[in-house]
Amino acid sequence: MDPGDIRGRADQTSPADHAGGHPWPASAGAPEIHYVKTEDGYVAYQIFGEGPYDVLFIGNWASNIEVMWEHPSMARYLERLGRFARVICFDKRGAGLSDPVPLGALPTLEHWMDDARIVLDAAGSEQTALIGDAEGGLMAMMFAATYPQRTRALVLVNAFAKMLRAGDYSIGMPEEAAERFLEIWERAWVRESCWSFRPPVWRRTHRCSTGSAATCDSQRRPQPVPACTDGCFRWTYARCCRASRARR
Repeated sequence: MDPGDIRGRADQTSPADHAGGHPWPASAGAPEIHYVKTEDGYVAYQIFGEGPYDVLFIGNWASNIEVMWEHPSMARYLERLGRFARVICFDKRGAGLSDPVPLGALPTLEHWMDDARIVLDAAGSEQTALIGDAEGGLMAMMFAATYPQRTRALVLVNAFAKMLRAGDYSIGMPEEAAERFLEIWERAWVRESCWSFRPPVWRRTHRCSTGSAATCDSQRRPQPVPACTDGCFRWTYARCCRASRARR
């Protein structure tokens, strides 16, 4: 779709307008992709489902709002969310269908968080429940602290306030282990065997076994190249919501 084709939802709907519950069927594939313009490029987003309130799903840096509907378990998860809420998903700039960002100058947490605000504005959402997955939790926490009046609830899934261990943060990952993980991940990515990181039950569920290379490839595309994955992991390592000061 041409990024110039912006169909952001501009109407300001009330909770009553969302009543009725018409979920998006996963069998229908990905919902329509919309684009909204920011100061630094276009952000891709989707709206599906219906309910008395809005839910904003913030995924990790490897998100792709089109390809994620090809994952059976993810499609079922999204479909269930759409049974009770109007769900908004987006790819932040540098991920998925949104415009790229320079690898040597990744946006700040605040800057990427602003992609969420711009998408909500385009969707006509004044208040939303936030679901932050993995490092998407950092953006969700920052948004909730910066815009409490627009945050109905905050749900964190596999998230963290800080990934690396510190003197006052013993539950983080040791720096040596983090560097070792990056080495292993980069080798696996170059060999296109990164799905081996997934547990066997996950690979079986997603039909991503050795005998199903085509399915593996469809689920892998169009993920970032090795240099981008390394940069995004290091960006995540350096973030810490505990020390952040949200700006109004």
